[in-house]
Amino acid sequence: MDNLLIVDLNHLIYRFGARYFNGYISEIGVISSINRSINKIKDYLNNPKVVIVADSQCPSRKEFYNELLKIQEGYKEGRQREDNWNTLDSAVRESLSKQYSYLRVFNYEADDLITSIVDFYKESTINKYILTIDADILPLVDEKTSVFLFRNKKTEYTVGKYVLFTKDNFSKRVNILSSFSAKGITLNNFLLIKMLIGDKSDNIPRVAKHTPKNISDFLKWSNIDKNYKWSYFESEESIKKELEKIILNPKEVTQALNNYKLMKMNSDLGGRRKPFTISSELLNEKGNHTFN
Repeated sequence: MDNLLIVDLNHLIYRFGARYFNGYISEIGVISSINRSINKIKDYLNNPKVVIVADSQCPSRKEFYNELLKIQEGYKEGRQREDNWNTLDSAVRESLSKQYSYLRVFNYEADDLITSIVDFYKESTINKYILTIDADILPLVDEKTSVFLFRNKKTEYTVGKYVLFTKDNFSKRVNILSSFSAKGITLNNFLLIKMLIGDKSDNIPRVAKHTPKNISDFLKWSNIDKNYKWSYFESEESIKKELEKIILNPKEVTQALNNYKLMKMNSDLGGRRKPFTISSELLNEKGNHTFN
């Protein structure tokens, strides 16, 4: 196996499910569209191995969010699913698990599982490609990990409606994201910028007055180590040490560190769970690997 394609399934269900939820197409129509989308990427990558990952309920993350931020609005508050989401989700799972390894684990989101898979292959020569709509995945990009990011707005697509982010093209591609169009954003500091400007979709607040519009001033005048990669695999101690080098206000350091803790994928969530450990059996065996 030279290439591995990790598919974030939820974005495909959201992408193609709208017409199903409105009664215009059947479950079979959605499944066919999902398969076509995956097959386009498979053709582009010359038939890679494919693993499907899906979200499960994650109560520990919501508890951790409320503990750290102590605010009334909850983690991902306001996100709602259609009443017949579970019906479609089950049909898609049944179909895809006949073709690929399908992974879903209670108390872990898809990005946790993706991070575990990337970490599993960190010493391997295998090229890993992640198919998603979630820019939170982008800090995983490295020499052997690339991301096909779905974009609905017209842009320079790589294949289908996906833009391929690699280590080499990251700084050129990142400006297609409206919140990350400031000059000076690189693969190394991308996660730092996320920590400072927050994430509205997850209800993670910004630090101080940092916004996507004025973050370029911070990048220009702060003494950021350009060789340090802000990563989900870094320890909280390492992140705090780097924050203290560039932020003078201790309160803001704490706020930024809390944002890192909330954004960090496959963490222990303050001791509420163990980071998920993937196995070669789960990756290599076709079938429905759902753990409730």
